Amino acid sequence: MQTGTNNKPKISIRSLQIFECVARTGSTVKAAEELSVTQSAISHQIKQLSQALGETLLEKSGRSLKLTQRGAELAQELTKAFTNIGDSVNTIIGTNRNRVRLAVCSSFGAGWLANHMPEFMSTHPEVIFDVQKYGDDPDLSDSIADAFVTAKPVVSGFQAFDLMEERLIAVAAPAYVQQQRDKPPATLISTTVGEPMRGADWLNFLAFSGQDQMIFQQAKPMFCSHYVTALALAETGCGAALVPDFLAERPLREKRLVRIMEGSFKTGRTYRFCVKSVRMREPALAAVIDWFAAAADQKMRLAAE
Repeated sequence: MQTGTNNKPKISIRSLQIFECVARTGSTVKAAEELSVTQSAISHQIKQLSQALGETLLEKSGRSLKLTQRGAELAQELTKAFTNIGDSVNTIIGTNRNRVRLAVCSSFGAGWLANHMPEFMSTHPEVIFDVQKYGDDPDLSDSIADAFVTAKPVVSGFQAFDLMEERLIAVAAPAYVQQQRDKPPATLISTTVGEPMRGADWLNFLAFSGQDQMIFQQAKPMFCSHYVTALALAETGCGAALVPDFLAERPLREKRLVRIMEGSFKTGRTYRFCVKSVRMREPALAAVIDWFAAAADQKMRLAAE
């Protein structure tokens, strides 16, 4: 005999999809745009999901939304689940098998990747790249990219191998060097901008290359937050900059820059190539993996010579 009815809302796949999208984008507006629904529909579905689970998933923090602990845990698992579903569908029907989303930090993309990409494109014309550049190292997640070049630690479920250590060299425009003649650079461009470490890159470089640290103290400093900007400032004759050797490779080869103050400084950052373990055998990704692995081997051989 039925003694009562259960009016508790049911959990729908749609409500889970909407919640995952809001959590991932951090905005109901962005989620509504991505899913082509109204904001009121977004709010309604999340309310129903919270009631069905008996948990508060989102909280207002000023004008923005903040995930609760339970909400963050659910969002993480849902992102994995929807990604796996998408991978399964793509594997079966062959959608985008030749497309590779590659996430890199801005200096690596503008330096090593741009210099070596023509080589890969000539041998693998079937692969379509979607290169995404980040100011900082991107998080390892299939929702962001298929493969990564990052200095972040490897997380569970990913395979990785080291590509190169970040090594800074001092460069300047030829005209600027001639203008300074035999004197130390009048302006030193630094990418160490946070207190209390402002200018630490130059101080470390001068110490490790056996030069007087007073060179930095007597120079006019210029600070910028990214290597790519420092390189551009050096090319236009604003001063001498410390940048990764791979970023300066092409400007040095084309004589737009010259090395000054012989020596280099290892920053302690190691760039590594990362890809999800279960996806390593996908043809397009496998080709990219082999390419980066060969580049890493070559870099190690050159460093050993």
